[in-house]
Amino acid sequence: MNRFYRTYLPFRFHVWFWVIALFLMIFLSGAFFFLFFIIHVALILIFRKFNHFFKEDKGKRDEVLFSPVNGTVTSIRKNINHDVFGSSLSEIRIVIPWWKEFGINLPKTAEVKDLIYKAGKPNFRYRWPKPISFGGEIPPGYYLQLETIQDGTLGLHFTNCPLGMSPHIYVMPGDRGKNVANIGYFPFGGTLHFYFPENFEILVQEGQSVESGETLIAGTIENR
Repeated sequence: MNRFYRTYLPFRFHVWFWVIALFLMIFLSGAFFFLFFIIHVALILIFRKFNHFFKEDKGKRDEVLFSPVNGTVTSIRKNINHDVFGSSLSEIRIVIPWWKEFGINLPKTAEVKDLIYKAGKPNFRYRWPKPISFGGEIPPGYYLQLETIQDGTLGLHFTNCPLGMSPHIYVMPGDRGKNVANIGYFPFGGTLHFYFPENFEILVQEGQSVESGETLIAGTIENR
């Protein structure tokens, strides 16, 4: 039923909301019903949700990496040694505004190797410290490690914004999925650090807007 409303709010919230609205209309004034209607429409808009359901698409080549989220590329770094995802990686930071969050998709056909949560203070999406330092305690957030058949490890590091919520990830270690398959959503957005091997050539630049499951982030050099 929650798909009908396409919001992050549970169906029971909508039920109780309208029960209270009808109670106020019957015993107080019809103006309260109109007021609750306006509030309900606003809540549906603010808490809206869209799932990018996977459909078989032969045009989605497996030698490239698609953007896992909607947002804007704010940083690109190379030759990164990561405490969770490994060494000699490229890093792309994508900031996800609350109005652009439309689900999390696999960047490439892969198997989930690990899912780690590190508690800690959230970071404002537009005030992330640069660069991230490694070699000690890992930064807070959710770490999703993916294993591909040909290209090794991919890493997704999701960090909450104080004005957002934690990502909802549907997959667990051992699960497999094809590229651009929907694996969750990130309510009100936040920050994603995307890590992949350096044998991929980066196809985006800082300041570029990317679309989940559509924009090519990188491609293997030998296939270009």
